[in-house]
Amino acid sequence: MATKFDKLSKLCEEISELESRVRDAARDEFKPALKETVAVLREFVPQVVGLRWHQFTPSFNDGEPCTFCMGEVEFAYDFGEEGLDYGECYDPVADGVITKEQNEILDDLAEMICGLETASELAFGDDAEITLDIITGELTISEYDCGY
Repeated sequence: MATKFDKLSKLCEEISELESRVRDAARDEFKPALKETVAVLREFVPQVVGLRWHQFTPSFNDGEPCTFCMGEVEFAYDFGEEGLDYGECYDPVADGVITKEQNEILDDLAEMICGLETASELAFGDDAEITLDIITGELTISEYDCGY
């Protein structure tokens, strides 16, 4: 059934399709960089078995503009039977989990990822938790609620 707003309706559909294609293209651009990340961590910081970050736009920001932001990159360490640990190891260097040099590699990686804020928003969207399994190389994108 034709409506008086066919052009507007068609434009909305085209923009939605374009947004989907752009998101897919942005994710495809991330793939080689993520493969490199997996390879570097396997070689230089094998204690790390995963990394993740959250990205979101808060719905409330105490009077400040609500703008897209990325949370800190967190690393998971494998403690054998105890399972994975995301961030519970407060200071992995002091706790003997990783060396100072390995920590510098992780700091550099975290800084680079956070520098990709615009690209990450484009690739993975808003209100998302991005997790990279270093063992399998699998990338998981889950919904994330920042709580505000």
